Amino acid sequence: MKQSEERTWGMLSHIIPMFTGGIASLIMFFVFRNKSNYVTHHAFHSMVFWFFMWIAGLVAGALTFILIGIPMLWILSIIGFILPIVGGIMAMKGDLFEYPIVGRFARKSLRE
Repeated sequence: MKQSEERTWGMLSHIIPMFTGGIASLIMFFVFRNKSNYVTHHAFHSMVFWFFMWIAGLVAGALTFILIGIPMLWILSIIGFILPIVGGIMAMKGDLFEYPIVGRFARKSLRE
């Protein structure tokens, strides 16, 4: 696989899940895991990030009954919009991107 193709797929593994909720990252991870370490890295980090966002969204949704969940949902929405775009830009530049908080967990899990 050419480097430009790897960068494009790495970028797409961050951007497309914004619309699919992480399913695209899961598919890309399994499709590219034996073909490209670069795409696998980005797809796995994106997949872990969106799994975390699902869990955090469920918690925030449950907390809307005591009104603290409403600002949490706003913050999660902003994070879910900005960080994948940053990840996509970094992937297109050829850099390895790790999401804050979940990045270390994903790095350790990917090694094993």
